[in-house]
Parts: sequence; C-alpha cells; structure tokens
Amino acid sequence: MTEIVIFLEDIDPVVFFGTNNSLLDKIRTLFPKIKIISRGNEIKCLGEETELVVFADRLNDLIEYYHK
Repeated sequence: MTEIVIFLEDIDPVVFFGTNNSLLDKIRTLFPKIKIISRGNEIKCLGEETELVVFADRLNDLIEYYHK
C-alpha cells in the first residue's frame, strides 16, 4: 500500500471540499479503492500505486479548474 500527500495551496478547503465535505464524499465514491483523508489544506491518500497515479492526475485537474 502506497501513500501520497497532496497540499492545496491558495485554496479554501471549505469551497473545494464543500460544506460538510459533500464534494469530497463524491470524490470518494469515484475512487472506492483509495482511502482519502483530508486535514486542512492537506489530502492524504492510501491505496495501490496505479490507482493513486490516476487519482492524483484527476485531482490536479480539479485544482487547475478551481484556479480558473
């Protein structure tokens, strides 16, 4: 099992994850094989390396979209 940590810089976690983590819950349903833990501006992900690579790519796309 592999672990990655992604830092959300210049992003308000409440806006990005939604109130009561509603948007984060939707992300979790899309990646059921990955355990996603968020604390403040930090996202810790645990799972298989191949799944984490796909997840990180998709999350970076979301972060890019947020900045636009």
